[in-house]
Amino acid sequence: MIHKWTRTAAVATCLGVGLVGWATFSKAQPPSTSEPTLPAIPVLPKQNLTIPTSGLPKAPPSLQVPEPDVTLPSISPSTPQTKPADPTLKPLTIEPITDPRDAKKPEPAKTLMVTPTTPAAIKPIEPSPLKEDPIELKPTPSMTLGSPAPMSMGVISKQDPSIALEWTGNQAVKLGQPTDYVLHVKNTCPSALQKVVVQVRLPKEVTVGGVEPKPEMIEGVMLWELGTVMPKQDKQLRIKMTTLTKGDLNCQAWVTFTGSSTMKLMVREPKLAVKASAPEKVLMGDPANITLTISNPGDSTTDSVKLVATLGEGLEGVRGNKMMQEIGSLAAGETRTIQLPCVSKAGGMQKCEIYVEGEGGLKAVDTVAVNVVTPQLNLEVLGPKLRYLDKKAVYTLKVTNPGDAPANNVFVTDIVPAGFKFLQADAGGQHDAGSGAVKWFIGEIAPGQSKEVRVELMAVNQGEHLHKVVATGSRGVKTEKEMATKVEGLSAIAMEVTETENPVEVGHDTTFEIRISNSGSKAEEAVKLVCTIPAQMKLKGVNAPVKYDSVGNELVFEPLSKLNPKGDVVFKVTCTATAKGDARFKAAISAASMVEPLIKQESTKIYED
Repeated sequence: MIHKWTRTAAVATCLGVGLVGWATFSKAQPPSTSEPTLPAIPVLPKQNLTIPTSGLPKAPPSLQVPEPDVTLPSISPSTPQTKPADPTLKPLTIEPITDPRDAKKPEPAKTLMVTPTTPAAIKPIEPSPLKEDPIELKPTPSMTLGSPAPMSMGVISKQDPSIALEWTGNQAVKLGQPTDYVLHVKNTCPSALQKVVVQVRLPKEVTVGGVEPKPEMIEGVMLWELGTVMPKQDKQLRIKMTTLTKGDLNCQAWVTFTGSSTMKLMVREPKLAVKASAPEKVLMGDPANITLTISNPGDSTTDSVKLVATLGEGLEGVRGNKMMQEIGSLAAGETRTIQLPCVSKAGGMQKCEIYVEGEGGLKAVDTVAVNVVTPQLNLEVLGPKLRYLDKKAVYTLKVTNPGDAPANNVFVTDIVPAGFKFLQADAGGQHDAGSGAVKWFIGEIAPGQSKEVRVELMAVNQGEHLHKVVATGSRGVKTEKEMATKVEGLSAIAMEVTETENPVEVGHDTTFEIRISNSGSKAEEAVKLVCTIPAQMKLKGVNAPVKYDSVGNELVFEPLSKLNPKGDVVFKVTCTATAKGDARFKAAISAASMVEPLIKQESTKIYED
């Protein structure tokens, strides 16, 4: 009869069964270096272990029979196998074996079982690359596309690597008759197993007639290094055996391997982007709100998003020039828009720097500029820097807008100083007698445009007088200008020479009267008179406000310290005619403000009876 018996070795991820091949969560673990202690058995003579490499049938029909329905009896050495198998006999048992390198004595026989071990002669083999498709990890119901998998310490992927060892062939054999057996090495798990090693130890009462494939012999143990066994793959080891004695014989096979577990990770990338926009141009004082668009273009949530906005000096937010805001989390593909209210307070290009950061070192920056346009006012005052008393002075006030925005509601005001009196103003200028101000309404002045107004004044007081001109407009636009005008009085010295007698007879007297006057508005100082008496006359007497000296025919008077405006002084010089002829009396005056002396002559006719 042909019988079939099966023994299966299942290797679990737990360490309780003592298998060397196991599955690891993240990568294959190296095989255990511990070896079970197995009982030693006598080694057959070398001649009995010679294994022929030819003549072994490749697929005997006897190995493909179905499994028998009855339990085969065990074979006893004292009972010849000349009868059919008795169904009441015990199942086949085999004796536990010891690694051939151990020196211990054999122990009592035990029921056949697959014992995982790693013989010392087998060197660790690096696992071969996985050839099967990785196990796909499906997202849990709470996961959404673009979101990271929930952080959990639970099982992500569980795989139980296992190999089944299965003997096929006749369990009841005849003494001395060669019999073919097949040892099936089946991978019963869905993943590949690496570094599969199968060992078979036969009792000394059995000789081997042929083995395919050829094993490696290590101290009486046949060893096959099968390498990688793919899922559901069945590798067959064919052995031809001949028994030398009757009885129950234990043929033991065991397997070691390295299992693996494949985990598929769903890697998603969060991202962060920011875009700032603002009006291209705003008028100073108007709102300059900045719009921020913060987005997550990635496929996973970006957490702990924070915003920092730094405004230029010409912009002011509700919290000053620096604003911070917590954004929170942005889902994959989510976009948020934030308004930063700002007010422009200075002209020119004003920048706003935006910085956004998120969890994991994500950051994004952007910069936006706002052109803040503003009107400006410049003043120019044109007028005399010096005026004499009672003289008119015309002032031109020129206001210009050099800015890049119109200046509206422009007013120009000139505060007339006390040294001047208002006469008139053009362009509708109004004079306020109480404050002395002249005010014009200009209206709008476009960028680069200028407008002029004029005022006519009269100098009435001497001294340094300051004109204060102010131009103002909407949105606080203002400019000021000052101009000083010096007002002086003008001295006007005049001299008149007359005589009491003309013509005059020889021997008679005539008096010359010299009148010096100041018809100007300023007192004259150091007024000095010098008179020259003609040769036809001689001095008789002098009537003057100051002393004098007579030097030859000249009379030199001491200078007058001051001659006030509208004032005059009279000098009288009496002379006696001594010879007939045309006599010329000469008078010359000089003063501090005069560059050259003023000279007058009086002609007198002298006759003789």
